[in-house]
Amino acid sequence: MGRSWQGRGRGRDMEYDKGGDNIGGASLKKIETEKGVIARFVIGRSANKGDSMDKSIDAENSQTDDFIILDNVVEAPEEASKKVKLFFAYAADRWDAQFYAKANDNIYVNMDALGSTLAAHLGKPRAYIGCMKSGEVFSEPNQKWYEPEWWKFGDKKAYFRHAYGEMYVITNALARFVSINRRVGSKKMGFQERTPLMVAAMYGSFGVLTYIISTGRSDVNRVSSDEKVTAHHCAVSACFVSIVEVIKILLDASTL
Repeated sequence: MGRSWQGRGRGRDMEYDKGGDNIGGASLKKIETEKGVIARFVIGRSANKGDSMDKSIDAENSQTDDFIILDNVVEAPEEASKKVKLFFAYAADRWDAQFYAKANDNIYVNMDALGSTLAAHLGKPRAYIGCMKSGEVFSEPNQKWYEPEWWKFGDKKAYFRHAYGEMYVITNALARFVSINRRVGSKKMGFQERTPLMVAAMYGSFGVLTYIISTGRSDVNRVSSDEKVTAHHCAVSACFVSIVEVIKILLDASTL
C-alpha cells in the first residue's frame, strides 16, 4: 500500500510525497525545509525478534529512512503505555523542543492551528494540554473490558484520572521529567494508550514542528482519500475546538 502524508493549513492543500504516494528521503527534507516538520514512523519490535515482520520494517526503513525503531518495545497492546513513555523520552533526548505533542495516528492535525495554539502559551513551562479521563473498572469476567485486578481500584471501581490518549501536549520540562524517570512504570505516570500514536515537537519561539507517527504495520495507508480526510478533519476540528476551551483552563491553572 502506498504511503502518503498530507496537511491542510491556511486554506490551501499541501501534500508532500515521494514516488507519487510515498513519504521518505528527499520528501522528508522538503517538509522539514518548507514546513518545519520532521516526520517519522515509530514502531517497536516483534515479540519474535528477527522474524519476517522485523525484517520487513528494517528493509522498508533502509529505503525510506522514515522510521524510529524502539528495540526495547514489543509491538503489542500490553506495551502501548510503555511505548508512549519511551516516545516522549526519546523525543526529549533527541530534540530540545518547547512542546511535545502526541496524537493517535487516525487524528487529523492542523499544524498551523496547533502551532498557533502552542505559541500562545510559551510562557507556561510546565503545562499539560489535553483532556483527562477516568471511567468504570469492569469487574465481571464476562465483560468486554474486564480488569483482572479490579480490586486495586477501591470501592468506587474507577480508574485513576489519566491522560486521554487521543491527543495531548506536554512542555519541555515535563518531557524531561519523563526522560529522567523512564524507569518508572508507564501507567504510574498517567500514560494510557491502546492505539498507534503520533508525537510532535515544536522548536524555537515559533517554527519547527516535529511529527513522529507510529504504526504497527509497514503497509498502512498513511492517509485515506481526500474525501475521507476532509470528513474526518471536520469531525476532529469540531472536537478540537471544544478541547481548546479545556486547554485554556488547564494552562491557566498549571502550577506544576
